[in-house]
Amino acid sequence: MTKEMSQLGVHLLTWPQRILLTAVAFGGSTLYALSFANVPERTRWLPVAAAIGIAAGVSWIVFGLVLLGVTRRRPSVWHWADVCLRTMAVGMAIKMTTVLANLIAPPAAGFHLAVLVAANLAMAAMFVAQARPLGVNVRAGLGLWFGVLNGVFTVVLAGLLAGR
Repeated sequence: MTKEMSQLGVHLLTWPQRILLTAVAFGGSTLYALSFANVPERTRWLPVAAAIGIAAGVSWIVFGLVLLGVTRRRPSVWHWADVCLRTMAVGMAIKMTTVLANLIAPPAAGFHLAVLVAANLAMAAMFVAQARPLGVNVRAGLGLWFGVLNGVFTVVLAGLLAGR
């Protein structure tokens, strides 16, 4: 790691931190989807929530592979894995508002959409902020985020929900 990266607070996670953040990503996605079992129209919303989780998982894999290709794995695969894990944790924290709302008093669909948009924008900002000191400029970071991650998410989600 360069002195500049160190000064900017770019550091590698420890293995226990990686394991914890991986659990947050998978566990949070599972809790998010399962919380829709508590809503009155559960037969309508559970498949949508599951499709969102699947689309997110697929899009993160594609995003990671494209990110590693674009950056030529520099500074390292672990730096980018850690950036993604930190970014996902931010999204999961925001999406937990949906879990709580579904358990307390299930809100309208507009609330769920607003939470997903807020989580996406917060994660985009988090990703760009972490990617910049690693050599990815803001424009490229936003292009990767909205073009690759969100693009793949949208295509996969549309495919999963087609015919519903």
